[in-house]
Amino acid sequence: MPACVAGNTKVVYVPKIRIRYKRKQFTVEGEYPEACQCCGKTGRIETHHTKYEFTTAQVKANPQLALKNALFLCFRCHMVANALRIVEENTKVTNKLVELCDAQWFQEMKQLNS
Repeated sequence: MPACVAGNTKVVYVPKIRIRYKRKQFTVEGEYPEACQCCGKTGRIETHHTKYEFTTAQVKANPQLALKNALFLCFRCHMVANALRIVEENTKVTNKLVELCDAQWFQEMKQLNS
């Protein structure tokens, strides 16, 4: 499990954790942090997979695989992580959007300075 970013986040053992992996739910035995690994917020913690390395059949055969490449995040941080994954998966679109935004900003600055 990755180290907690938020500092001294307590890790607790839970006999059964329900984890969604590629839209399928699995029950896994293991440990998870009591708070969000990103911001430290306590409460409902969700699993975010930074990468889907295994098929659902592999995870069904060995549920511990569902913990690999997993972060435990609050809802807000999970939504940001999902957005970052989408941006990363679509680098061509992201690069084009950055170009367009830079061009628009440049035009606005040019008009302000004239």
